[in-house]
Amino acid sequence: MDQENEWKEVCTKLKIGKLTRHIFLCTGPKCVANEEGMKAWEHLKTKIKDEKLNTVFRTKVGCLRICKKGPIGLIYPEGTWYHSLSPENLDLVINNDLKKNHAVRELMITEDALDSF
Repeated sequence: MDQENEWKEVCTKLKIGKLTRHIFLCTGPKCVANEEGMKAWEHLKTKIKDEKLNTVFRTKVGCLRICKKGPIGLIYPEGTWYHSLSPENLDLVINNDLKKNHAVRELMITEDALDSF
């Protein structure tokens, strides 16, 4: 298989081109203990799969540079930043922001949408 077809296969598998949202979750260690961060990450993966949020992409990161009240999360394209994303708080964000596009104000740090080109 040539390189172009390999990339197409990877993109198709990951639904790249059909994604509507992307959530990044910091798993620590500066903003939260690694164990807590990984618990939140596993919860996020499970919930996205169980809720069949097939157009939501998720990425685990080691640092989003806001090293307080973690796990810290960031959702694009809106650029909504969240703090304290425990499994319980992730449920609020998933049910309100990822499903209904309504930010969870009590967990929000700020919004910083990317400009369209």
